[in-house]
Amino acid sequence: MRGRSIVLCIYLLIPIIFTIINQLTMKLECFFSVCLAFFTVTSIFSQVPYTKKQLSINASEYSQLFMDQGENTLDLTYRIAAIDSSHTLRLATSFGFSTDDDELSNFAVRVGIDNTYKESGNWKFYSGLDFAYSIVSINDSDRSFTKIGMIPFLGFLYHIGPHFSISTEPSIGIFRDRVNFGIAEPRNEYKVSLVNLGQIRIGFHF
Repeated sequence: MRGRSIVLCIYLLIPIIFTIINQLTMKLECFFSVCLAFFTVTSIFSQVPYTKKQLSINASEYSQLFMDQGENTLDLTYRIAAIDSSHTLRLATSFGFSTDDDELSNFAVRVGIDNTYKESGNWKFYSGLDFAYSIVSINDSDRSFTKIGMIPFLGFLYHIGPHFSISTEPSIGIFRDRVNFGIAEPRNEYKVSLVNLGQIRIGFHF
């Protein structure tokens, strides 16, 4: 009889225990949500201090690394203040690969400078010029595509607290494309095109 009573008590206590755990979980979720909202609002409206360096990543390209897509690219940009807080030297590189039937590999590097011409609250507006070189090659063949040129751009950056930002840089690319099919003579083409439209960069400032 005593054993049955213990089993019955445990059976009756189980729903109560789960109810208590569920309530505690909900309270913890509410607590962490409030903390997250507090720190987010604090970071957004806090004063943004001057930082000399920034490392940013192309968010759209970065997300493709975690998706089942044929082409994957990692695009990084490093900026460092040169003479003062308004002038910044830039170095960017991107590399990628393709898992499609015609496997591609690409590499690009850009160097340049930008100048901040206006700051308003957490917003920063700047313009600059990059010099770019890139090459795309088709694996297991002699075919390749090289590109060299310059990219004037406008930049719009919004600080999310002192160490993080989001930005975009609509640009005009002036390029010389060199197409090499491995058999015929390489062909040169000159073009002007809009680049980096709709790209969002996530930056870390330090």
